Amino acid sequence: MRNPYHYQKSKHTRTRKPPAFSSYKPFKSELQIEFAGQCVYCRALDSYKGSESFGVDHYRPQKKFPRLATEYSNLFYCCNRCNSQKRDFWPNARDWREERFIPNPCDYVMFDHLRYARGEVKAHSVAGAFTEEKLDLNDPDCVVFRESLITMLAATNSQIETAKNIQQEAQAALDAATTDETRNIAREIYNEASKNLSTLQAAITQVIG
Repeated sequence: MRNPYHYQKSKHTRTRKPPAFSSYKPFKSELQIEFAGQCVYCRALDSYKGSESFGVDHYRPQKKFPRLATEYSNLFYCCNRCNSQKRDFWPNARDWREERFIPNPCDYVMFDHLRYARGEVKAHSVAGAFTEEKLDLNDPDCVVFRESLITMLAATNSQIETAKNIQQEAQAALDAATTDETRNIAREIYNEASKNLSTLQAAITQVIG
């Protein structure tokens, strides 16, 4: 199973076309769908952390670019932690020359700047290193949390594969059964495996969508 924390290997093209709201807050539900419930910077999942821990980020800070406060193309889905770390930062001329900026998935290929090695973010550019430091993407508590989630998902995925194998073996036994007794046993095993499989798959879906 793919690590739920991953950066895109291509630019994101916006698909949502929300109405022109007078405030930026109503855009949150649109942005949640637009960016699949993940923070555009650290890739945290709102399906696990809860949507209340996410908000709307103004890529170009509204204090410095007030006319873009409700411009959809300037808004991103962002966890509250990254939003707090980013605050009102915007690169000055020197920052741009030195590539000290925070990339976003619509204007940049995030994979060119940041990549995950299990629960830790690895910088792959100057801008990536700046972003990792500015947003404190490798805060020890965050890394531990990600590692725990990845381990849990891997274990659950292994259980899913086991349940699938049992289900297949039970189906084969059911097809080959020659007596009611063996047929009933095989059916019971198949139904139990199917129940476990559904429970495990629902757990995965609840976490990663």
